[in-house]
Amino acid sequence: MIAIAKAIGIRGGLLIAAAALALWFWIGWTNAANTRDEVQAELTSATATIELLQHDAELKELAAIRRQADNAGVADLEEELHDAIEDAVDSAPSPLRVKLACRRLRNAGHSTDDIPAICGSAG
Repeated sequence: MIAIAKAIGIRGGLLIAAAALALWFWIGWTNAANTRDEVQAELTSATATIELLQHDAELKELAAIRRQADNAGVADLEEELHDAIEDAVDSAPSPLRVKLACRRLRNAGHSTDDIPAICGSAG
């Protein structure tokens, strides 16, 4: 070892030490650059995810508002239909409706005894 040190000399030793120090700094700098690039990529990905989640939340809120409006519309329509049914005049069915119902009973195979008197014998 001493023979190698004498052969290299002080200048050679300083040169080797400087090269080792430069290599050490270069490894540290490269590692820091890689880490910076990884952090930048993660930040970009996180930003994109946040934007996507915000857009998703906006769409869900809009859908909820539309659902609420649709539910209100359905409730209004249901109320109108109930009012129309309650306001309808209870009356006897029209002669055409009676004739159609009687024909359906006969076509279904009901006997003459099962068919109401309103249908008559020939319906």
